Amino acid sequence: MIDIGTELLPAAQAEVIGLAVLRADRTVQEKVGRLVEWLPALGADCCLCTLLVGMEAEMAALSAGRRDLIALSGVRAELPGLDRPVTAVILWNGDRSH
Repeated sequence: MIDIGTELLPAAQAEVIGLAVLRADRTVQEKVGRLVEWLPALGADCCLCTLLVGMEAEMAALSAGRRDLIALSGVRAELPGLDRPVTAVILWNGDRSH
């Protein structure tokens, strides 16, 4: 299992990746890096953002273990300096319920 603190957090802080932690109820708990600026504010339901509207059933399947991941390839963000699409991947960490 990936340790967010030692493996992912430094990359998110360096803006190599974006990192967000979502609770089981889909609320945004933490966002690190500008590549996740497209997500709603902390405490908001992630499915309120344009890219995840209508994904409630998919998110529920992910947290129930019926899916391994959700990948949104070729996402184009309106961020200064970002000139190529990125891939958004959503994984479930059952051990930590997020």
